[in-house]
Amino acid sequence: MAPSRLPKAHSPVGSATMMMKTQSLMRTSWSDEWDIHVGESIPAKISSGLRDADFVVVVLSEHAVSSQWVEREWHAKYWNELVQGRIHVLPALYKDCEIPELPKTKRYADFRDNYNDGLEDLLVAIDRLHDIKGRSQ
Repeated sequence: MAPSRLPKAHSPVGSATMMMKTQSLMRTSWSDEWDIHVGESIPAKISSGLRDADFVVVVLSEHAVSSQWVEREWHAKYWNELVQGRIHVLPALYKDCEIPELPKTKRYADFRDNYNDGLEDLLVAIDRLHDIKGRSQ
């Protein structure tokens, strides 16, 4: 999951820009694997991460869509989306799967055939959301 923070990158300069944006995103992201340490409460840390996140990237795969944990996490942010009237859930299709009904209505970043294109689409969406959020504050 990612708290808030490219034109098609085909040249070495464009690829470098995409790499820097990806590294920046990773430094400002929240992940249960990185941010929950031994001895800490998993549900409490996940709740805190969801509460503080501007949006959630839902990585869609057969395993993810069958996980009740994943479903609860994106449902929480989807509710915020409805209440606040702005995007909080960013679907990313990692592997073919049966996409749940609610995210099925959204365009997703498609990582299946070309990882870089999926990543680029996701980074463009995140940049756009930051711009919109910045204008509304």
